[in-house]
Amino acid sequence: MAKTLYVRSFSGEIHDKLNDISQDRGIQVGSIIEEAVNEWIKHKGDVPKQHNLVLYSDEESLMYFLKKMEDLTNQDWNRIILGHELDQGINYLKRKKWKDITIYPYAKGLKNAEKYSAEVFDKAVKEGKGGETMLMGFMTGDVAARYSLKKSIELEKISNRTISSGIVFCPYNMNDLVGANMVELFELINEHDKVFVLKKNEIFELNLNKTNHSKLLLY
Repeated sequence: MAKTLYVRSFSGEIHDKLNDISQDRGIQVGSIIEEAVNEWIKHKGDVPKQHNLVLYSDEESLMYFLKKMEDLTNQDWNRIILGHELDQGINYLKRKKWKDITIYPYAKGLKNAEKYSAEVFDKAVKEGKGGETMLMGFMTGDVAARYSLKKSIELEKISNRTISSGIVFCPYNMNDLVGANMVELFELINEHDKVFVLKKNEIFELNLNKTNHSKLLLY
């Protein structure tokens, strides 16, 4: 049985494009929306986890991002954090009642980073059961700053093997990646589903597409 769907705050530009497509192809707008919604539902079922890399170069940009994530989620979410207790972002989210899954003493644990990360990621899985989950994981970026990007990438791999649902954000200060080589940077990116770059109150999604040299001559 067909139902009536009302959509609030629908973009006028998208609405006009839908009408144009509908008229050009003789397809009802409702059919186009129904197909899009079905694809979204299918995609959501296929991909229960999203592992995101967040790149920033100043604390102002990072804090704006964290405040937006705080505003966009609510107490129905399993909101968890992982990282150094003196980190400004960790302290802000703690005050907002995000669950801290960091195992202390933190610095001592990082001396055996692989073992420590496996334990905290297991803890994240347990905390994330029973609802929508968001993990703000500062630990891997901290490891890149304290030790090396190579070690951090190993922890990202453990995260991918362990955490199978929810949204994971891994903030990295780009100033800590200056000495990294291109191979390591691409490996870091490849361990994530999406890459976001923060600039003050703006956020940009970075898309990398592999190409070949001959395509450089096409314009």
